[in-house]
Amino acid sequence: MRTASLRHKVRFQELGTDTDDFGEPSSEWEDIEQPYQYVQIIPLNGSEKYQSKHLNAEVNHKIRMRYRAGLNSSMRVVYGERIFEIDAVLNVYERDRELHIMVVEVV
Repeated sequence: MRTASLRHKVRFQELGTDTDDFGEPSSEWEDIEQPYQYVQIIPLNGSEKYQSKHLNAEVNHKIRMRYRAGLNSSMRVVYGERIFEIDAVLNVYERDRELHIMVVEVV
């Protein structure tokens, strides 16, 4: 994998569960350890749908990056103000060298 193509600096987050001041469960997105990673974000396709009188736009992307253990579909990727929900994490050829992460950006 060429490092020149990895030009997007992203953060990985997972949903943490805590309790608030009243003892009620609350959940917030928290950065994982060493959250920053340089990746390549590749747009694949997009669609727009009307649902309940609202226009919902979705854009599918593929994120290429060096291998990193512990990523899964319950996490999300943050690039600046953009948020990508992870659909699948693919270990290319099962060699532990490169990951392809299929994500959806809800616009």
